[in-house]
Amino acid sequence: DNIEFAKKYIKNAEKYKDFPFYDGKPVRFEHTTNEAFLDIYFYGTYRFHFKGVYSIEIADSDLCNNYVLGFECGPQHKGSDIIKFGMQDYNIWCKEIILTKLDEKQE
Repeated sequence: DNIEFAKKYIKNAEKYKDFPFYDGKPVRFEHTTNEAFLDIYFYGTYRFHFKGVYSIEIADSDLCNNYVLGFECGPQHKGSDIIKFGMQDYNIWCKEIILTKLDEKQE
């Protein structure tokens, strides 16, 4: 299963079992030279934090208009330590991905 394979490369993915990786709506994207943040709304706001960014490609000019229909995540190629993350119109190559829920109460 593509989602289970992808979760191996996303820290905290197992913690948020209710997040489907599909059907959410991008609500915010920002980046610097070394990191990027993609916020997806699905009954709460989830943030993908990308560290050690190598490259970013964005396909659509209206970045927060589409629901997520496609998702992939895994090594760029066999044996690579670069992770390729693709979600709808966003493709990001980086070293590390961390998933958090923004409106979650801190313990």
